[in-house]
Amino acid sequence: MYATDDFFDIFEQQQIDNTNTLVHLEADLENTEWYNNSIYKVVYDYILKNNLRVPRQLSYPPADAMTIFNPFSLNHDHLTDTEINNGIASGIYDSGMITYNVIFYCRDDARSVKNLIQKKVTRKYTDDEQRILNSSLESYTPGDYPFIISYRLPGKGIETTKITRTLKF
Repeated sequence: MYATDDFFDIFEQQQIDNTNTLVHLEADLENTEWYNNSIYKVVYDYILKNNLRVPRQLSYPPADAMTIFNPFSLNHDHLTDTEINNGIASGIYDSGMITYNVIFYCRDDARSVKNLIQKKVTRKYTDDEQRILNSSLESYTPGDYPFIISYRLPGKGIETTKITRTLKF
């Protein structure tokens, strides 16, 4: 949950199915202890090494599985020219949510990889394959979950500003 005196309109609110928003969130998995100590790190190393990626909106691993959402923006999701010129947005709520959906996609991908490994004809498994097969699908653990917020120029995708923040679970 966040509270701010700024408003994210629909062009800024990152959604899973729309990667062309101005404000972009991405989990900093390289610096996330949970991820680096989880089976999912092994799963994504395996996926990338074996080129098992399928076309989808999200990255491998799904670091970009984060969203910005203000549930009240459904009734007023675009700033009007008058609001922009006056610097005052009417009917806008100053709170919302940042969601960290990484685990949902990690679990789906881990299940898919387990199924592929189990279908191997030879049944001779590498150490990583054996580890994946014997693992349970892990949950988040208490700790710090750093993420990066970047601003991209409209229509160009050029990143102009980048800051790191941390969610605490």
